[in-house]
Amino acid sequence: MDRDLVMKDLYKRLGTLITITKTLNAERRGVFGILPYIAPEVLDGEQYTTASDIYSFGIIMWEILYGKSVSYNQEIVIQLQIKICRENLRPKIIEDTPQCYINLMKKCWERDPIKRPSAQKKIIEILVEWQNDKNILLELTKSDEILKNKSIHIQLYFDSSDGSDGSNGSYKSKLIEFTTSFYQDSDLNNLNFEDLQITNWQKQDDIVISRT
Repeated sequence: MDRDLVMKDLYKRLGTLITITKTLNAERRGVFGILPYIAPEVLDGEQYTTASDIYSFGIIMWEILYGKSVSYNQEIVIQLQIKICRENLRPKIIEDTPQCYINLMKKCWERDPIKRPSAQKKIIEILVEWQNDKNILLELTKSDEILKNKSIHIQLYFDSSDGSDGSNGSYKSKLIEFTTSFYQDSDLNNLNFEDLQITNWQKQDDIVISRT
């Protein structure tokens, strides 16, 4: 994707986060929304805040960079949700992604809302800084060319049993029960999540950049 288009899209999508916030209407036992965009603390039943918006923006950054929507296998959505909240599972970052882009995404994905960029204004300041830094612009340009010439096949979250990307059903807003409610289910407590196959995902504190 062209560097200028990436920057313009980032500005545009940052401005739409208020709309995302309004669609996530908290319920007594869960939250209405689309799983990939919902911050871990909200999935745990905490109040939706500006910091939750910042987490959503980090996911949007990933989608803009790699040109794919974040999808997931709905058959094991509970396991995925728990791993996002308890094990800091986040989308894997492909090799040759600009370091400045990686740093901002990972800050937005922090489990602790306080550690994320403090406001949309702060992110705008960072984007402006990128535009005014020749070295960063050069890094973004080189990365664009490398990623464009790669065949990137990213299956997100957990493996889909039917081979689909989940785009038909994953992006419908639905009621998602709070993660804390799962631990009251005795059958769920007996599941071994370590046996689940995970592709193209990594823990937030994993500094290794994933290869295609």
